[in-house]
Amino acid sequence: MNPGANISPREFERIAASLLVVRCARCHNEETFNLMVLKTQPERIATIRRMAALPGSGVRPDQALAIAQAFEKLIDEPDGGSAGSVGSAKE
Repeated sequence: MNPGANISPREFERIAASLLVVRCARCHNEETFNLMVLKTQPERIATIRRMAALPGSGVRPDQALAIAQAFEKLIDEPDGGSAGSVGSAKE
């Protein structure tokens, strides 16, 4: 972490989680992200693994757990936005 950036460790973790989750925005929009919020962690992992198996998904199978954990991080620590929402994504 860059000490001159003045980013708290908590916020740094949220940024890192967002960068993992944004991979899903390649194909999915905010509605899909919000549906993922309603799933359990095992359901999220299964969904992400299924998407990773698709050609051109931009997600490797070995990234499924990390992406699911990133969703969890963003859901557990809302940043003042709507609770449970992981943010906007373009379609």
